[in-house]
Amino acid sequence: YIEARNGVLDLNGHIYEYTSNNYAILVDDDGVDFTIKNGYIVSSADIAFISNSINNATLTLDNVDASTDAESGYGISSNGTTSGQKLILKNHSSVSAPNVIAIYWPSSGSVTIDNSTVVGHTGVQVCAGGLTITGPDTNITATGSPIPKAENDGGIMDGAAISIIKR
Repeated sequence: YIEARNGVLDLNGHIYEYTSNNYAILVDDDGVDFTIKNGYIVSSADIAFISNSINNATLTLDNVDASTDAESGYGISSNGTTSGQKLILKNHSSVSAPNVIAIYWPSSGSVTIDNSTVVGHTGVQVCAGGLTITGPDTNITATGSPIPKAENDGGIMDGAAISIIKR
């Protein structure tokens, strides 16, 4: 996996394929500002996770198509015990996670989707922080139906394109 650090990873049109069972990208340090641009991420597990017990980290996908065919987990997620996290999708980026919640955001901070596409069983689920959706080419699509929740923690597979949950 890629352990995110301050900086930019330019994929230059290439594919980063991750075939293990954890996270293709892990943001695991306070204050990290990491951008991935110009390429593709294909994962058999979660695309990215902004870890617990860290604060004020930013992950930006800039002109990146990211996808997972995972049957559990999330496309991109943060942890509810963190604060100040930011996820930014811009310049025709996409997150595709048809079997799970594409973006699950239980932490404070923000998700910005600008001229990008999100497709998931549930598209974007925000439980804390803010959500900004902008740009004429932005599309958020849900592909699933509601699934009863079995545990008290984690996302709710409600099949909504945009799901705002108060916790």
